[in-house]
Amino acid sequence: MAATVSPRLFKIMQTFNVEQFLQASEEEFIACLPAVSRIALRNSHLSQGQSLSHERELLLSRLIQYPQVGFLHDLLSLDFSELINDISKEKQFRMKSNVSKTEESTLISNLSRGICVEFEEGNALRKVHLVLSEMLFVVSKVQSSQSKFSSKNSALFNNQSYLNQLVAILSIVQAEVDDKLPLTELCEALLRFETCSTLVPLLLLNKAHEFYPVCSALVRAFETSEEKYSILCQRRCEVLLECYRMNPESACFLRDLCIEEGKLHHFLLQMSLIDVGLRRNFPEFFVSLCEEREKQNGPKSPFVLHLKNAFRRSPSVSSSQSSALLSDGGDALMLKEYLLEQLVALNRSALEPEDLVRAIAQLRLQFVLKNVLGMKFEDEERSHVVRLLTNQKHNNAFSLTFINVSLAFFIACPLVVSDNTSENAFKSWIHFLLDHREVYESAYGSQNAFGEVLLLLALHFHNNQLSNVSQLVSDLLRVRGAVKTSSLAKMKSLFVQELFPEPVIAEYAPLVAVTPSLSARISGYLPVHCIHQLLKSRAFSKHGIRSVRDWVVRQLRASTAPLHSLLPTLIENYVHSLVQPTAKSKGIANEPITEKELLQVFRLSLNKKGQVIDEQEIEDPLTAQLLFFYYYLFYEDTRLHDSKMAASRPLLQYSGTLHECISIELLLLKGHQRQSQYADLYPRLMRLVCEYYPYLCPHIPTSSISQLRVTSSPLPTKSELRQAIDGLLTSPKLLIKMLQTLRRSEPEALMPFADELITRLLPLLIREAQVDRIVVDLFKDTWMKLNVAMLRKLSVLTLRAFVSQYGLTLCWDDLVHDPLCLLRCQERVYRCPPLLEILLAILSTALSASRVRLGYHLKQHPGREAENSNGQERNELKNTLISSQESAAVQLLLEACLPRENEREESQRCFGVLREVQSIICSFLHQLFIEDPNLLRLIHFQGYNPKLVPLTVASIPSMHICFDFIPELMRQPHLEKIMFCVELLSHLCQQYRLPVVIHLCKLTIDVTSTLLDVLIQDELYEFAMRVSPALGRMAQVFPPLIDSVITLLVQCGRIAEAHVNLSGSISTGEAIAYSDEPVAKRAKKVLSCVAAIQNTFKTLLEETEIFNRFKCDQVTS
Repeated sequence: MAATVSPRLFKIMQTFNVEQFLQASEEEFIACLPAVSRIALRNSHLSQGQSLSHERELLLSRLIQYPQVGFLHDLLSLDFSELINDISKEKQFRMKSNVSKTEESTLISNLSRGICVEFEEGNALRKVHLVLSEMLFVVSKVQSSQSKFSSKNSALFNNQSYLNQLVAILSIVQAEVDDKLPLTELCEALLRFETCSTLVPLLLLNKAHEFYPVCSALVRAFETSEEKYSILCQRRCEVLLECYRMNPESACFLRDLCIEEGKLHHFLLQMSLIDVGLRRNFPEFFVSLCEEREKQNGPKSPFVLHLKNAFRRSPSVSSSQSSALLSDGGDALMLKEYLLEQLVALNRSALEPEDLVRAIAQLRLQFVLKNVLGMKFEDEERSHVVRLLTNQKHNNAFSLTFINVSLAFFIACPLVVSDNTSENAFKSWIHFLLDHREVYESAYGSQNAFGEVLLLLALHFHNNQLSNVSQLVSDLLRVRGAVKTSSLAKMKSLFVQELFPEPVIAEYAPLVAVTPSLSARISGYLPVHCIHQLLKSRAFSKHGIRSVRDWVVRQLRASTAPLHSLLPTLIENYVHSLVQPTAKSKGIANEPITEKELLQVFRLSLNKKGQVIDEQEIEDPLTAQLLFFYYYLFYEDTRLHDSKMAASRPLLQYSGTLHECISIELLLLKGHQRQSQYADLYPRLMRLVCEYYPYLCPHIPTSSISQLRVTSSPLPTKSELRQAIDGLLTSPKLLIKMLQTLRRSEPEALMPFADELITRLLPLLIREAQVDRIVVDLFKDTWMKLNVAMLRKLSVLTLRAFVSQYGLTLCWDDLVHDPLCLLRCQERVYRCPPLLEILLAILSTALSASRVRLGYHLKQHPGREAENSNGQERNELKNTLISSQESAAVQLLLEACLPRENEREESQRCFGVLREVQSIICSFLHQLFIEDPNLLRLIHFQGYNPKLVPLTVASIPSMHICFDFIPELMRQPHLEKIMFCVELLSHLCQQYRLPVVIHLCKLTIDVTSTLLDVLIQDELYEFAMRVSPALGRMAQVFPPLIDSVITLLVQCGRIAEAHVNLSGSISTGEAIAYSDEPVAKRAKKVLSCVAAIQNTFKTLLEETEIFNRFKCDQVTS
């Protein structure tokens, strides 16, 4: 019988280390004789140099000890070129159809004495011909697709005594005629002989570098039409197993090859359970194999399907059934024996860390085999599984993970607790875990704590969320969606009725440790899910558990960016449980977060991290402050909107100190810069900010944020800035350079300079009018940048500087209570455009804050009227107060647009300080009118200086809204308002030449005609004097109205002429010198009226074609 190939011998042949090879045993040396003889006799693989003769001498001295060497020498002495021709002729002969099924050969002619006798008595060439004749016949049959050829009964190849000679012949001949007889074809053909499991490994031993190509060919040659457990398949598996035993390092290669090709599953399983490395990693390998296809949503692996079919069939099938069934059952039995062996070994071990790792992998494999492949637990196996799961002796770093996996296994495989014994063991184990939770978490941390898993399971069972239970189990076992919700009924009953009734859950939940550094990067079910669910169901309120507040505070402090998506919802449900207790809670609500706890968070510096508060480290102050700020806003919003509940029970009201400590502007700025990390919080936070702090929203637009750039120049110190301010009047260049640097800095970097800029520089800019304009502009830009980070404080400091002449120390509350106090500033502010822009920015903030405060006051003090119709009256009074306040501000700003005595000439120019001031004010008024069109209506019903009408119409784009209330304004009983309306409409016509406006002009002409008939003399002349130019402007815009306008003008002129005729001819000088003062005034009005009518006629006449022709004729003459 041929020698057995050891892994050590194969390794020597791979490297061909002569020294190690010479130390091989006699049996091992004989197995390698073909390759060694060819190497030693032909020197083809010996190293060149001085060691050549020495290595050859060593090999030859060993070879001459064996008589087989003579035969090998004869083989190597053959004429292989002639042999190649013989092989080619034989192949051509085999290709003929009439001889393809016969064993005739061109290599041998007469075998009267039998092939074995001929082989024994023949010379080397005769033996080669006999072997090649057999092999080429089999090769031709294998390559032929006409018939299945699985076995050949050969007296030569099936005789054990000839194996060494056959190996020698095949090895040497194949090496010399490699192209004509590839080793892969040769090995595939050898599978048809009974001795293939010996021949193929010996051939590969003598040609070790061909090991992997041959094994690959043997695996890939397996055809799907080939029966799984036919003789050929069995031989193929035996050959590959022998090859694996010869080269154990090929185990992973062979396993991956079988998986990739989806073939030879029996061999794959057998090798995986034989090899030490593969056996140890088999659980992870098989589970990952199942999971990989699940993740790719592709078909299951053929190996997995093979085992699934194996478990469907009973292993105790009768012998009359097919061999395939027998083998499938054998695979199932083989795998079950492996599982049982592993369970027994684990139960006997001390469950050290490496044992727990193996146990976790084994449980995952058991789960997959049970729930995915349909394996059934036997009684012995079930008892060992329960014993392993409920083991309480382990206490190391892997204990928490093992307990979590054990919990998931119990839920996923409830049949393991099918009897009373196993059920009682499970209950005792759960109680043991509850009693020792703190011990495990204090020793190994709360990262993988089983307390939260128990809590989540109990909650999901109580809420009948079986799909969530299935998902949780899958996450713990790291196997996707393999738990059927229909199998969870028993475990649900145990958890809900015996282990975790609702009072136990509510009491146990706040004791679970919070998740450190909770962020969106942490996936899966966490303690925050448990608390969120309990808050949502009001379990804490129903059972009087008040300790949840401490848990919420700890978790919010321990949160980091990117924010976990459940935290905003957790805050909302917590606030609802504070403000809106349900009927089942019997009025018992949770406790709100104390003001002291909030102050501790908001007094952190956003530029520092890791500050210690109450011996707890806040890793991310910005995230904590945003979360607590959202809690504060949502709590106040819920409390104010639920006035009935607030009246029925006292609720905590936070003081103004807390509000002052919150740097809202800086929080919103940083939150906006990182809003991608707060995607679930930022929109909700901005909704509340827009409701309670709308004046902060315009200060954080995208355009402003995009301008924030870190300057490359170092920032000046406070003392340097102070010195530059003091030298402004003598040398402004230094201050200009510093302001340019500050303007390019981030808003929070400017905060330390706020006091110096406002208390020292701003009064100087107000007091000294000769300061360069560039300094004031740079100050304005810096102020606007700083206003983003500290709006309220900056507004108060600036207000004090603007009204410093009154010696008042105003605060933010004073400004919000009376925004008009800002407009009592020094005259210089109204004539310095950059300072005026600052003034208007503060005014806009103050008006908005005042509106919010009035609404907040109504919600804070609803009063008894809130329950009846008087609540609407209170809102109307509030709106009236807001309108009066804003209209007063608009009237004051409009007055600021009027030129002073020294600005009369400048007002006639298109450019200048006054024109710039008017443009800034009109732009501000436009924003106010767009936000509240009713304010525009109120201003015009109040009226303002008619001299400003041309300015407002030309500079405020929203003035077109006046068209909507012109008819109503025209119906006012006051003559002054009617005249103001006519003048306003005339300028609007010139600005907006729309066809629709002509109807308003016709209405105005009708009203004017009526008033001319009913007004007394003094009112008539003043009315005609102011209305005549306006009517002329309307006629210029709409020529069809010229006739009606001329008729009115003629009517006015006749009335004036009649008065002159009655009073006598009075010149202007005479009227002034007239002794009767009333008569003089009336005469002035008459003359002014006549002059206005004449000018209007002249203007209209200049527009006519006849006048233009007459003018041209005069120029020509």
